[in-house]
Parts: sequence; C-alpha cells; structure tokens
Amino acid sequence: LVDVAAGRTTSAIARFTEAVKVNRELAYPFGEALGLTNLGYACEKAGRLDEALGYYQRGLSIRVEHCSLNDQAASLHSIGALLLTMGRVADAMDYLARGLPICEDNHVRFGEGLTHISIGYGHQTLGNQADARLAWQRAHEILADVGAPEAEEARRRMTQG
Repeated sequence: LVDVAAGRTTSAIARFTEAVKVNRELAYPFGEALGLTNLGYACEKAGRLDEALGYYQRGLSIRVEHCSLNDQAASLHSIGALLLTMGRVADAMDYLARGLPICEDNHVRFGEGLTHISIGYGHQTLGNQADARLAWQRAHEILADVGAPEAEEARRRMTQG
C-alpha cells in the first residue's frame, strides 16, 4: 500500500499480483482475498476501474466463503464506492445496502460510518438531497463518536449538500 500512496501503482500491482499467487499456492484464502482487495485498490488508483472491480468481486467471493463478516462488509463497501465512481449508482447502492447491516449488527462503527458517507453520495447522485443529508448526518455522528477524521467530510457534506 506504500507504493500506491506514493503513486507507484505499477509496482504495487506487481507486488499484489505476486501476493495473490503465493497465497493461492499456500491455500490461504484470507491472504488471497486480502491480496485481491489490495490489487483492486491499486488498479482503482491507477484508473483501471473495470479491472479493479473484478479483483474486488473475486476477493468478496472468497471472503463470503472463508472470512469474517467484517471482511465481507469491507469488500461490499469497496465495491459500492467504486461503482459510485463508475457512475453505476443503483448497483453501488445495492452493495452498500448489503454491507451496512453487517457493520451495524457487528458493531463495526468505522465501517458503518464510511458506508453512510458513500450512501449519501449515492443519494446525492440520484437527486435525493434529503436522504443524502440524513446519511451524512448519521455518518458524522458515528465517525465523530469513534474519533475518525472522516467525520469532518461527513459534516462538510451535510452542510454543503
């Protein structure tokens, strides 16, 4: 992830591709799913959105079979947020709606807050300003409660629309 943050997405993609291969050979599904998620993130940052979506979805399918609900919720959020970026709002809202109750039921407050931010963006794109503000308000409450800096983004969106 350091390579991605430094803008070295080509290097990151190569490293994550190797990590996926090694974890698959070791029959370690958690590591393979994590590698696929990181590979999706690197591709997303490189602007390779369709490829990123495929990696995120492959990671989700492994997480559904072998990993925790929290891991599944994280994948659902990653896919939903990417679909928003791609303009596929209805699909995005479906993934986000699937992940939100997992976060709520398992007290994953940070993930719940981030999901509400994304849901707010989806509502805004659909022209549902009131629902967007409600989602951002809920996100702000949750993220402020856990001390996450993302609470400021939610507050700003809530007041600016």
